[in-house]
Amino acid sequence: MRDFSEFEKDIIKRIVSECDNEGFSISVDIIIQEMEKVDIIAIEWDKSYTYANFYGNIDAKSCTKVIDVIFLLKFLEENRFINVHMRDLDENYSLFSHERYTKRNESYWRRDGSTYMLNTSYTNFTNLHTNIGREIQQISKGVIYVSFALEDLVKNNFKTIEQKQLIEAKRQTRYSRGALYASLIALIVSLVSTIFTTCTNTKIDNKQFNQIIQSIEKQSHQKK
Repeated sequence: MRDFSEFEKDIIKRIVSECDNEGFSISVDIIIQEMEKVDIIAIEWDKSYTYANFYGNIDAKSCTKVIDVIFLLKFLEENRFINVHMRDLDENYSLFSHERYTKRNESYWRRDGSTYMLNTSYTNFTNLHTNIGREIQQISKGVIYVSFALEDLVKNNFKTIEQKQLIEAKRQTRYSRGALYASLIALIVSLVSTIFTTCTNTKIDNKQFNQIIQSIEKQSHQKK
């Protein structure tokens, strides 16, 4: 099980939250939400999946972030954290919010009430020689159902059962070490106390012995 980035964790939490509220998530909504965060209006690709056009104010990081979302959803599906059920098998070679945009004369227009507005960024695009269109087409048509494993992963702050067991084992090890150190300290204190007591008793015995010697000598002198 690999570690998830904070970006990936945020997406996973949203998927689980939507499934809790509605019973499922729609993958295309998740992808489009992330596209709009980085000013990507639309993605188009060719029928042979040899290139993809990213429309909007694009840079390399923007494209990478959207592609990361696609790969994350595929990873979750391949590892049985989610089930993606296809709901539309029609051929489609573009991805954008149909609620907010429409395409006219090879340009994207933003809906503004009952009219549409054209912005220069809606005509700009970056062409990438990649087959990401195939992945987008497959995953964006799906309805996502979350497994209990993914729900537990979120509830446990993205710690697997194995990781939790390892953390508990380390905690027990630290506890055992602490108990061992405490026992050693108690043993050392006990030994020091015994030695001190023995030494003290020895000093008292020597003193008593000297007093006895002095008393004998005194009596000896008196007899003389």
